[in-house]
Amino acid sequence: MSALPQPLVPVPKKDDIISITKSLIEERWQIIQSIIGTVTTETACFDNTLGLLARYDDEVSGTMHIIQVLKYASP
Repeated sequence: MSALPQPLVPVPKKDDIISITKSLIEERWQIIQSIIGTVTTETACFDNTLGLLARYDDEVSGTMHIIQVLKYASP
Protein backbone atom coordinates (compact mmCIF):
# COMPACT_ATOMS: atom_id res chain seq x y z
CA MET A 1 0.00 0.00 0.00
CA SER A 2 1.45 3.35 -0.98
CA ALA A 3 1.63 6.31 1.34
CA LEU A 4 -0.61 9.29 0.81
CA PRO A 5 0.90 12.01 -1.34
CA GLN A 6 2.64 14.78 0.51
CA PRO A 7 0.60 17.96 1.01
CA LEU A 8 0.90 20.73 -1.53
CA VAL A 9 3.23 23.59 -0.74
CA PRO A 10 1.20 26.73 -0.02
CA VAL A 11 1.48 29.41 -2.68
CA PRO A 12 2.64 32.68 -1.10
CA LYS A 13 0.75 35.89 -1.66
CA LYS A 14 2.24 38.35 -4.11
CA ASP A 15 3.12 40.79 -1.32
CA ASP A 16 4.97 38.09 0.65
CA ILE A 17 7.31 36.79 -2.06
CA ILE A 18 10.07 39.35 -1.54
CA SER A 19 10.10 38.99 2.24
CA ILE A 20 10.09 35.18 2.00
CA THR A 21 12.96 35.26 -0.50
CA LYS A 22 14.97 37.63 1.68
CA SER A 23 14.35 35.37 4.67
CA LEU A 24 15.56 32.28 2.76
CA ILE A 25 18.70 34.12 1.66
CA GLU A 26 19.39 35.40 5.19
CA GLU A 27 18.95 31.95 6.77
CA ARG A 28 21.33 30.37 4.24
CA TRP A 29 23.83 33.20 4.77
CA GLN A 30 23.74 32.58 8.53
CA ILE A 31 24.54 28.90 7.97
CA ILE A 32 27.46 29.83 5.72
CA GLN A 33 28.77 32.33 8.29
CA SER A 34 28.46 29.71 11.02
CA ILE A 35 30.46 27.24 8.94
CA ILE A 36 33.14 29.84 8.22
CA GLY A 37 33.34 30.80 11.89
CA THR A 38 33.45 27.33 13.41
CA VAL A 39 34.95 24.87 10.93
CA THR A 40 38.69 24.62 10.40
CA THR A 41 40.58 22.69 7.76
CA GLU A 42 41.35 20.09 10.42
CA THR A 43 37.71 19.61 11.44
CA ALA A 44 36.03 20.03 8.06
CA CYS A 45 33.92 17.13 6.82
CA PHE A 46 30.78 16.75 4.78
CA ASP A 47 28.47 16.75 7.81
CA ASN A 48 29.67 20.10 9.19
CA THR A 49 30.00 21.90 5.84
CA LEU A 50 28.08 20.85 2.74
CA GLY A 51 25.80 18.59 4.76
CA LEU A 52 24.45 21.56 6.70
CA LEU A 53 23.68 23.43 3.49
CA ALA A 54 22.15 20.35 1.85
CA ARG A 55 19.83 19.77 4.80
CA TYR A 56 18.74 23.42 4.79
CA ASP A 57 18.15 23.33 1.02
CA ASP A 58 16.05 20.17 1.45
CA GLU A 59 13.95 21.83 4.17
CA VAL A 60 13.12 24.88 2.07
CA SER A 61 13.10 23.35 -1.41
CA GLY A 62 9.30 23.39 -1.70
CA THR A 63 9.11 27.09 -0.95
CA MET A 64 12.06 27.91 -3.22
CA HIS A 65 10.57 25.95 -6.12
CA ILE A 66 7.14 27.58 -5.79
CA ILE A 67 8.75 31.03 -5.90
CA GLN A 68 10.82 30.02 -8.94
CA VAL A 69 7.71 28.77 -10.74
CA LEU A 70 5.77 31.95 -9.97
CA LYS A 71 8.24 34.06 -11.97
CA TYR A 72 6.69 32.52 -15.09
CA ALA A 73 3.11 33.37 -14.07
CA SER A 74 1.28 36.41 -15.37
CA PRO A 75 0.31 39.09 -12.87
